[in-house]
Amino acid sequence: MSQSTLVFEEREQQLRHELDRFAAQKDGFLFFYFNSPDQTCHTFWRNMDHDSPRHDTDAGRHEQRIRDVYRNCDRALGLALEHVDDETLVLVLSDHGFAPYHRSFHVNRWLLDNGYLVLQTGVAPRDVTYLSGIDWDRTRAYAIGINGLYLNLSGREERGIVEPGAAREALLRELVAGLEAVTDPVTGQPAIKYAYRTDEVYHGPHTAEAPDIVLGYHRGYRGSNESALGEVPDATFVDNMMKWSGDHCMAADEVPGIIISSRRIDKADPTLLDLAPTFLSLFGIAPLPEMVGSPLYTGGR
Repeated sequence: MSQSTLVFEEREQQLRHELDRFAAQKDGFLFFYFNSPDQTCHTFWRNMDHDSPRHDTDAGRHEQRIRDVYRNCDRALGLALEHVDDETLVLVLSDHGFAPYHRSFHVNRWLLDNGYLVLQTGVAPRDVTYLSGIDWDRTRAYAIGINGLYLNLSGREERGIVEPGAAREALLRELVAGLEAVTDPVTGQPAIKYAYRTDEVYHGPHTAEAPDIVLGYHRGYRGSNESALGEVPDATFVDNMMKWSGDHCMAADEVPGIIISSRRIDKADPTLLDLAPTFLSLFGIAPLPEMVGSPLYTGGR
């Protein structure tokens, strides 16, 4: 706790130094990032969340910790506003929000139970690490990485068996429907809000390197650490008993970020993709052709 406080105080001193430099040059661009809200929400959510499986019975000592960090950030914003005039554009941004993380979903266990992933003869699920022990000649889909699911695609995977074209399309549709219908037997709640097909939500030359499906979880759910490591645990759902009790690896609309602007925004629904074109336009620079977003301010500078 003391180290976390010290880090914020050091960052605040760095901000003051950079604000002095920025004010002296009277023009330019200053970006400053505070990581304390993210780290604190991840680890102290359980202290204010009485429904958390890992709720600390001694939570009273730290129940206000997250709110205290936001109060500190508000103080830092006040410091920034003291250093600029009314013509200076000030933006407060977060790339995501936060939500409770109560239950973990073991994706590979679900794939195993539903016949999409097959283990080698004699291999127990609990012995699988980093996708070891998988029978690739019979496996059609597997999960590794945070929220990523891949087809065992012929021509891409070394021992792929799913043919591109109609077979791939049919399997993707089947997996999306099945995953979005998954219900937690303990809570009775659906776990996965969206099973995003990456060929429908991502664009550009690197789409082929992405997972075939990205899972967007309902509030309270997240893919397990074991899934990210290519493991196959014994159960499909488990309580999250880690101190890491707040998270944002969920459906985007469950954990939206914020944008607060000192100038009126001219877009009804701004996204992260709009930021780079916005900053370029403020300095009279044309956005790159591959940029998807558009400027937030129609008046330029």
